[in-house]
Amino acid sequence: MVSTVGRLSSSAARRAVLIGVVVFVSCLVGILSRLPGTLAVFWPANALLLGILFRSPRSATPLTWICVVAGYVGADLITGGAWDSTVWLNAANIVGVASGFYAFHWVDGEDRRLTSIQSVGYLVSMTVVGASMAALVGGIANRVLFGGRWWDGWLLWFSSEFVNYMTIVPLVLTFPSLRRVDRDPKAVAVLLRRSLVPTALLTICIILEWVIGGAGAIAFAMPALVTAALLTNVLSRRCSQQYQLPGRWC
Repeated sequence: MVSTVGRLSSSAARRAVLIGVVVFVSCLVGILSRLPGTLAVFWPANALLLGILFRSPRSATPLTWICVVAGYVGADLITGGAWDSTVWLNAANIVGVASGFYAFHWVDGEDRRLTSIQSVGYLVSMTVVGASMAALVGGIANRVLFGGRWWDGWLLWFSSEFVNYMTIVPLVLTFPSLRRVDRDPKAVAVLLRRSLVPTALLTICIILEWVIGGAGAIAFAMPALVTAALLTNVLSRRCSQQYQLPGRWC
């Protein structure tokens, strides 16, 4: 019994550290997308973390949250961020992710894998909650750090968070598990190949959103989202037929 508990504790600790590392690396990617005097053009950390926690709720332990905070703060500090901006910006990040996760926590396992239209509705609702809560803190940060208006900060945070969530979280939730990857790696290759076009479109949309700006810039993500939805639908049917797997596998 003691050895079993020890193995479980060790596994939980490794999982917490790994999630913290994922947050740290994805924060660095976002920070590198910053242009002088601006926030990040692309910020994948929050959506990746939310997707991981949606997919594996048991990972949301106190140790995991500690590692997550360390990842956020560490990435900012090693790239020269000031303490005040680090605290405010990452407070918005963490509040948004935590709000979205705990709002989605009551949804059952099948709906977490986006197996029906109803589950997509749950996902959209919970990401709106997460984006809205992040925007509440982000609006305050905009006023404190940049001297801007709270409402402008809220719109900026909400639109960027919602686009990131709706682009990345579904990919995390529907990506094959490691056991299924071992069973049929060909299907994963198909998934990655069909992700290239939506990824390229998303990159272009993010650039347009940054160049044009404004609350309406969220609409520029629609081509990438529609393309991803269409290709996922085709992929699900073909995976099922070619590899004799359940449609939801893909």
